Amino acid sequence: MSASRKDSIRSHSANDSSFVSQLKESLNQRPSSINVDSLVPITHTSSSEPPHSVSIPKLFRFCSPGEKILLVLGLILSIISGSIQAVVTYFFSRFSVLFVEYADSVTKNGASYAKSTLVSKAKHFSLIFLIIGISLFIVSYSQNIIFSYVSLKLSIRTKEKYYKSLISQDMAFYDKNDSSVLSSKLSTDINALQDGSGVKFGYILQFVSTFLSEIILALYFNYRMTLVSLSVLPLSSIVGSIMGKHIGKYSSQAQDNYSKSSSIASESISLIKTVISFNSHNIELSRFDNSNKKAQKNDILKIKSLTIGMGLLFFLVFSSYAIALWYGALLVRSGHSTPFDVLVSFFALTISGFSLSAITPSITAITLARSSASKLYAIIDTKSKINPLEPTNGIDASSVTGKIDFLDVSFSYPSRPDSLSLSAFSIHASPGQKIALVGSSGSGKSTAIKLIQRFYNPTSGSILIDDVEIQNYDITSLRNVIGVVNQEPILFNASILENILFGYKSLSNHIPSLSDVEKVCIDANIHEFISTLPDKYDTIVGEKGVQLSGGQKQRISIARAMIRKPKILLLDEATSALDSESEKLVQDAIDNFSQNCTVVTVAHRLSTIKDSDNIYVVANGKVIESGNHLDLLNMNSVYSSLVNSQKTTFDQNSSEQISTKEEKSDVINDLDKNDSIENMDFSIDTSPYPSRKSSGIRSFIRLIMSKNVSFLCLLMGSIGALIDGTLFPLFSIAFSKMLIVLGESDYEKQKKNSNFYALLLFLVAIVVFISVTLKTFFFNIVFQKLSKRLRLDLFDSIIHRKPEFFDRKENGTGSLSSMISNDPNDIYSFGSDTLPTILASFSSVITGLIIGFIKGWRLALVALAILPVMMFSESRQAKVLAGVTDFNKADTEKLQNVLSESLQNIRTVASFSIESHFLNILKSSDQKMAKSLLRSYLTGSISYGFSQSSLFLNYVLMFYTGAIFISKGYMTPEEMLNSLYAIILSSVAIGRLTQFLPFMPKALTASSNIVEILSVTDKKDLNLTCAQSRNGLVSGTELEFHYSNRPNIQILKKCTFKAKPGQRVAIVGNSGSGKSTIVSLILKLYQVTSGSLEVDNLDVRRWDDKELRDTMAIVSQEPCLFNVSISDNIKYGKPDATQFEIEEASKKAHIHEAILDLPDGYDTIVGSNGDKLSGGQKQRVAIARAIIKDPKILLLDEATSALDYTSEKIVEQSLDSASRGRTTIVVSHRMSTVKTADWIYVLEKGIIVEQGKHDDLIKLDRVYSKLVELQNL
Repeated sequence: MSASRKDSIRSHSANDSSFVSQLKESLNQRPSSINVDSLVPITHTSSSEPPHSVSIPKLFRFCSPGEKILLVLGLILSIISGSIQAVVTYFFSRFSVLFVEYADSVTKNGASYAKSTLVSKAKHFSLIFLIIGISLFIVSYSQNIIFSYVSLKLSIRTKEKYYKSLISQDMAFYDKNDSSVLSSKLSTDINALQDGSGVKFGYILQFVSTFLSEIILALYFNYRMTLVSLSVLPLSSIVGSIMGKHIGKYSSQAQDNYSKSSSIASESISLIKTVISFNSHNIELSRFDNSNKKAQKNDILKIKSLTIGMGLLFFLVFSSYAIALWYGALLVRSGHSTPFDVLVSFFALTISGFSLSAITPSITAITLARSSASKLYAIIDTKSKINPLEPTNGIDASSVTGKIDFLDVSFSYPSRPDSLSLSAFSIHASPGQKIALVGSSGSGKSTAIKLIQRFYNPTSGSILIDDVEIQNYDITSLRNVIGVVNQEPILFNASILENILFGYKSLSNHIPSLSDVEKVCIDANIHEFISTLPDKYDTIVGEKGVQLSGGQKQRISIARAMIRKPKILLLDEATSALDSESEKLVQDAIDNFSQNCTVVTVAHRLSTIKDSDNIYVVANGKVIESGNHLDLLNMNSVYSSLVNSQKTTFDQNSSEQISTKEEKSDVINDLDKNDSIENMDFSIDTSPYPSRKSSGIRSFIRLIMSKNVSFLCLLMGSIGALIDGTLFPLFSIAFSKMLIVLGESDYEKQKKNSNFYALLLFLVAIVVFISVTLKTFFFNIVFQKLSKRLRLDLFDSIIHRKPEFFDRKENGTGSLSSMISNDPNDIYSFGSDTLPTILASFSSVITGLIIGFIKGWRLALVALAILPVMMFSESRQAKVLAGVTDFNKADTEKLQNVLSESLQNIRTVASFSIESHFLNILKSSDQKMAKSLLRSYLTGSISYGFSQSSLFLNYVLMFYTGAIFISKGYMTPEEMLNSLYAIILSSVAIGRLTQFLPFMPKALTASSNIVEILSVTDKKDLNLTCAQSRNGLVSGTELEFHYSNRPNIQILKKCTFKAKPGQRVAIVGNSGSGKSTIVSLILKLYQVTSGSLEVDNLDVRRWDDKELRDTMAIVSQEPCLFNVSISDNIKYGKPDATQFEIEEASKKAHIHEAILDLPDGYDTIVGSNGDKLSGGQKQRVAIARAIIKDPKILLLDEATSALDYTSEKIVEQSLDSASRGRTTIVVSHRMSTVKTADWIYVLEKGIIVEQGKHDDLIKLDRVYSKLVELQNL
């Protein structure tokens, strides 16, 4: 935000080879930078990221010495494989001339001798081709295995190094980079690297080797004709260079935008409850589509470059054939060459052109691989200033006593260097002492907690642990002596037991027993709840622990810290999510537990820190007061003001005797049993989502038929592909005619015929240009648009699912966002490359067989008998690849979920030093995957080798049987050659399918997955309506609720409540009593089991979901912000809000001035999960988001739990003001926030046990009264 804009806001307050050179050029492209609009997450690229793609040698930098030797061997095999074709060309030409000379032999030597000689030489050449075929099988098999193995090892090693680099970066790195984008590269860029460094890399050298060896052969037999034919070389080089340059540039830019789209999808899915509650599906779709459109723009530019380039290149290649034929005939007439020499050179030039026609997909793959590698290697090469995985000579902290000193520490976050979070900050804690940091939200308290964990290094001053500079300790051993409980507890999508053991994993190889775990859980007041669960400690808590209430999550986090037995315990609002009863018990347990450790507590509830040995009052990053509770009270200054603001006022007339401690304990125990009731807002329910996966081909066709694909474009592309396929066998006619023309003794006739066929070949070049252009452009455009549509539809379908969908184990954020990113791309790759190749191959085979039958049906029958063998080898390879794809996809999605979760929760990972745990998960999964893939590669390579060598089986049978047919008089030599060339050149098209086969199983699997997601939709009642008048009346009658997969556990029992229009109604009770469930039911996240829940006298089941939620706004206990600007986060509540409205809502939420103090003001990007803001700042932004919506019903679920009491009091006043004219339903543990409510409901075991006004409930001296008393200082 500019200074002038901030000034104006403040003023108003007072009132975002031709082809060898082509290959070299296309593989050295620079990805250009792109602009991202304000709604797309901002991802700062590491400063170490190079502007160029990596060189080819550096692409393989992480290969081991042994793998590099294998790579060299693979390259040699590729050269041999490519060079064998030149040998084939020579013998093929020799054999062809044998048939041409047969007529002369009959005349000179007699028919009998000519026939026996023909058959004898046919046997000889057939044996040669058989030997070549066997050799090629061995070479191709070995080549395929080697490149598959090397690329697999390279991708695994690179993935591990990339992830290791990410998991070991300091927090400054994550302040600048979006973890969702970084995690998406684990699939997209790693896949691109593996694709471009594997068999396709071998294909490039193989095809280039074929090109060069054929050119050398052509030069040897007829250098004049070859040089004339190569006159198009400079122009081809220019075209290829320009095409490759643009393809590399636009591909890289598109990949960057797709990564941003993936980040948006990941964020939206992880914050799906917020998206649903605010009816923000269209906002998220717009964000996603904006990024998608930018990627599409890059893709279309790439397609245009590819289309023009490929069309021109094919035109130049076929034009060179016309030149060669014309000039070769001229050389024969002039006596400078023999027909055989011209034939060999022409055939060699033809094969060299065909080899280049197959190289483009491989060039594209390796270009993308080098671009992806540059991004991956840039992260790998980024050195972390605080690296927990790097061995150091640091001091072992295991024997520290827990003494802590901050000496004049100043600190500013690297992302905001001009804004000091701490200034001359000094505190002291002796071993075993309890100190507390209190102050307003954003004052620097949590920053101090982060510095103790050494997430950052101080800007100036010193932090000492046991009188030793914190930087001198080994970082892992330091964090191992620290236990942390944060305000927003982060749990991983694992069992309760494993989540607790995360607190112990980094300490030793010894795993605590279950009894040890149960003990800390008893101390954390969570064991009894866990024991009531069907799977007890093996219960999966869901992503971010969504299946537990806030209080339950916090108590598991406390148990996780306790099992660590730390020397230093950091409690950052550790009990803010607990009710007063549970808080008292847990606080007592913490007090007992922490007798032998130093405790640093950050709290807004002063009742939790009044027993601290020393309390530091922090304001604007400085300590302004310090002392114990009584000392600070006697100072009658800031602290005493905070204490007074938190005292709950009792009615003076209700001075009845307070219950004994035993009575309180009974109430606590009775209430806590109910923790088993609310297991919490998002339960798993698989029943509405049965698996209905259909076959891949049917699914693929269904997608094309249902997604408004342009059939005119498909038709045009198909015409181009079919024409392209016919050119190979049609070219054979010209080639066989050429043999006759070159052998013509009448030179005038030869000149006339050679000119005619040369002109015909030039016309073929024009047809080739048209067909290749049509095929390339229309198939690419159609499937690019289809993939974009599928991305959007997938994202749309997923974010419109009901909450329980997202708690199915297979539907984690990582796997769903990976599906959105990768599956449409697999379909695009198949549709743009493989499908037109299949059509062209089909056309080629059919045309070749037709010509073969016309010219020599006997020989065509032989070819037809061999065709199934060739097709079987191709289909067998496809099946093997399909099995690899299915296994790889399922395993990769599970792994992606885990890795994505670890990066999104990197601060928790760092706090507990469990980086090695997740790294080991990656390594273990990779080892398992590698074993399975290598077995598949061994099988698949056999099919690949056979598919390459089967062509020579075709040659052997056709040459030999052709000689037999001629000797028997069934065919003439001309008929035999016409049929032979037509069939052989058409069979080459089948061989071209090999390099495209990997796309087919991936695409068909992707199609099945997409159809399954799109076809299973949450049923919507078309008769849904909305209330005629909207005044905010909410009422529940005999309300009952249980989750559909746990029908025996009642969450709510016969609950009857009412909130009249304009009333402020509070719901209180212990954690897990059903409070938040009522809020979820009002938002229609779930349907009631029985009873009636009405809003404005209309049952919520009859309300249209969007219309219902438009009348409401919610502020949740854990504020969920998106990685966009503060302004856009606030506008989430009202997308068309003006800047004035945004600022007014911010003022009411008491956040306006804090925003203006930020360097970018309202344009400040809040970071992933709002990590760049403090907990209190996040919650106030969330409150502003709700206020700006101006709802009829305001739902406050612990809305002010993260605020200090001064801010809370001001915000409460604002909320009180904002509540006028609307219904407000408050869920809170802080009694001070509900005492002014018009009506209060007290929940116990899902039953409303008390209700009334504050004063009346105090007089009852039962549950509510005990809750109030516990919060008095």
